[in-house]
Amino acid sequence: MEKILIIEDEEDLCTLLAKKLAAADYQANWTTNPETTHDLIEKIRPSVILLDLKLGDYNGLAVLREIRQRDPRLPVIILTADNTLTTAVQAMSEGAFYYLVKPWDDRELKALLKKAIESRNLHRQIDELQQRVTEGETLLKDLVNAAANKLSKPDDPIRLTEVVRQATRFLEKRLILDALVKTHWHRGEASRLLGIDPKTLYNKIKEHDIPAA
Repeated sequence: MEKILIIEDEEDLCTLLAKKLAAADYQANWTTNPETTHDLIEKIRPSVILLDLKLGDYNGLAVLREIRQRDPRLPVIILTADNTLTTAVQAMSEGAFYYLVKPWDDRELKALLKKAIESRNLHRQIDELQQRVTEGETLLKDLVNAAANKLSKPDDPIRLTEVVRQATRFLEKRLILDALVKTHWHRGEASRLLGIDPKTLYNKIKEHDIPAA
C-alpha cells in the first residue's frame, strides 16, 4: 500500500483527506505541525507528500525546500487557495510535482497521486539501473584486466573467449538500458533507436533481467 503524507494546518481537512485516501487504498498520515516533517518522512517513508502552502506561521515554500533538500525524488503536490496560485506556480519552479487549487476534484487528486507515484517508481528504477551500470563498469574493467593477464600469461586458466563474451553482454545491456531510459521505457521507440525489432528487444530484456517500468 502506497503511503501519503499530508502537511496541512487545518485538522478537519487532514482527517477528511485521510478518509478519502484510505477509501482509495492509500495509507494516509497527516500533521498540522511542519516542524515534524523531517521525522515523519524518516518514519513513514511516504511515496507522495501533499503540502499546503499556507501553514499558519510557517512558510510552505520553505518546507518544500527542506523536503527537496532531503529527497529530491520525493514528489510533492501543493495544496493552494486561489489567492496563492502565483506562489503555487513558484513552488513548481522549485521542484513541486504539481498543485491543486482548493476546492479540488477528488478524481483530479487521485489522478495526480497516480502520476506522482509512477514518477517516483520510475526514478527509483533508473537509480537502481544506474547502480547496476556502475557495478557493470567495474566488472568490465576487471574483465579487461583479466584479458590482459591472459595475454601476458598463456598458462592462466581464464579463457579469453569467456572474457570477451561477458564484456559483450555487459555492453549490450548498457545499450538497451540507455535506450529504455531515453525513451521512458517505450519499447517500440527503444527498439527503433537500437535498430532491432520489438520482439528481439523483448527477448533481450528478459535475457538481461531488466525490470519493467
